[in-house]
Amino acid sequence: MKLSTTLSTSSTAKARRVLLLADRLHAIQEHVDPLLHSGYEVDCTYSSRCALTLSRTRSYDLILIALRRHPAALQELCRELRQSNPGTPIASLVDPTKPIPPLRAHQFLWTREGEEYFMARVNALVEAC
Repeated sequence: MKLSTTLSTSSTAKARRVLLLADRLHAIQEHVDPLLHSGYEVDCTYSSRCALTLSRTRSYDLILIALRRHPAALQELCRELRQSNPGTPIASLVDPTKPIPPLRAHQFLWTREGEEYFMARVNALVEAC
């Protein structure tokens, strides 16, 4: 089954914008609803190339990455995303039951945590910048 390259969803109110890059539909489904209900505008994609294009054409308050890739590839992707959105925090969604990827100077958000915890961390990252 081929998944759609981009899914863009937004609320009607003026909102902060989040880019969610994930290689699994479950990661998107699990995190989009809490973001939308909290008033965030969310752009979702399964493609690193599409994420880079979106980051060049829009500004984001937070970039969330849920990809199962080699740490060097994730570092390179983060470097490219930072070029387009230099002040935007980038965080990885990490499964706490698996080894934590060795990424330097990187924020982590845990999967399998409650919605309140997830949104508290998202809000803290956005407010910090």
